[in-house]
Amino acid sequence: MKLKLKLLVFLAVFQIFTFQKIFAYESSSPYWSTYKNGPVTTEQAIEMFFKDRPLDPIEGIWTESKWGLVAITKDGKTVQIKTNHAAQQIGFRGKADLILVIHVEEDGSWDEIYFGDHELVEKNSTFSARDNKRMISITKLKTL
Repeated sequence: MKLKLKLLVFLAVFQIFTFQKIFAYESSSPYWSTYKNGPVTTEQAIEMFFKDRPLDPIEGIWTESKWGLVAITKDGKTVQIKTNHAAQQIGFRGKADLILVIHVEEDGSWDEIYFGDHELVEKNSTFSARDNKRMISITKLKTL
């Protein structure tokens, strides 16, 4: 009887901790997602970096795991591309020479929030150990 009671208590405690862990971290909502990184379309990156000029064989846009889309330009500089819709901050991992952050509206129109030195953004960001990435607010990014 004592064994059944101990097993029942253990299962109840285990279920409570498991239930709390499931709901402790929300990875998305209707307005943001921790998994949506990079431009909305590659066409937007093409428009900003490669339009109306011949491309060098090294240039292009590639998908990089755990990073999103990466654009490499003729001058050899790498560009990390991030999009924002409703979140108050962006997250990024890895290194690049430049970073482009754009805000995308409901209708698909977009505005440039920041385009410039990746290192400057990194120095003004904070590290999120929970998400294993650097974070910077949109407000702070606009001042750089």
